[in-house]
Amino acid sequence: CKKLSGTVSLSEPAPAAGAIVTISDTLAAALPPATLKFLPGEVTRKFTMKTVAVAEDTSGDVSVTLGPQTLSRPLTLRRIGLYSLSVSPSTIVGGAGAAGVARLECAAGPGPITVHLSSSDPSVVVPTVASIEIPAGATSGGFAVQTSEVLASASPKVLGNAGGLARSRTIRVV
Repeated sequence: CKKLSGTVSLSEPAPAAGAIVTISDTLAAALPPATLKFLPGEVTRKFTMKTVAVAEDTSGDVSVTLGPQTLSRPLTLRRIGLYSLSVSPSTIVGGAGAAGVARLECAAGPGPITVHLSSSDPSVVVPTVASIEIPAGATSGGFAVQTSEVLASASPKVLGNAGGLARSRTIRVV
């Protein structure tokens, strides 16, 4: 769901007429430009490649061709992951609850994305559910957090994981 940037470098400056490099790939979810035009004398050009969300990590190759020469490089597109985790309020009186929000890197796709939730110290703070499902097209989902009464202040973390990316948020329980 993010744009990628690439760089193509020629072994020598482009001729007076310029040069056109063709770009292709073996990934259905990667959309490079079909061609890249080098102006006379240029050696390096950057390009942007669009991607679409994938359900599983997907690997393939991106190739550039100039005349009879083709050069390929590997590219792996990964699933959308967890961008951030927040809990409000961040300081809580033990025994009270709080509201959490899990935010994704991009809108969920191609289907829903599951965010797994846990705690670094379940005796002090715990999400009330083990996971939430963020529906396709949405960028965030909410969950509740419950705390226990404490004799001394504690600073446990609420933990989240989606798409192989883990995030945490420290909560101060007083």
